[in-house]
Amino acid sequence: MDWSKTKTIFIITFLILDIFLGYQFIQKKNSSQLDVILEATIEEQLEADGITYVDLPKEITKSTYVSGKSKTFTEDEVKKLTNQQVEAANETVLQAHFIKPIPLQDPKDGYRLTEFLKQNIIAGDQYTFWKYDEHLQALIYFQQYDGKTIYKNMSSHYRRINDV
Repeated sequence: MDWSKTKTIFIITFLILDIFLGYQFIQKKNSSQLDVILEATIEEQLEADGITYVDLPKEITKSTYVSGKSKTFTEDEVKKLTNQQVEAANETVLQAHFIKPIPLQDPKDGYRLTEFLKQNIIAGDQYTFWKYDEHLQALIYFQQYDGKTIYKNMSSHYRRINDV
């Protein structure tokens, strides 16, 4: 067997195979729609997933840690609550029920509810309307400090259930 002729046949065969495979690769790459994945911005990814959001502030704000303690209610404050039956769960938690229920036209009307809260609840001006939970029939408010809302903090959380 002539090794020189065999070596030449193998080289030519593999060269033809390489050319064929290269042609196949280029053809698949040109027909593929997923050949290059472009880097999408976060906004484009959210839009593609159907997620909507409000415009975020452009400026960076610096805030400090806010710490506080629960308010201890006095008897004088409790006496000022009219048309309400008040029970003290402890010194810092009051549960009140209106003796005569007060009907509300629209429980989702945050402005009217906020005015109602200011007039009928201790420190009601420190709370801001968050949402109306239809399932629980609850109005959910969060406390504000220095004009900023303190979210998801059970100590700053106020909820009325079936009282209005």
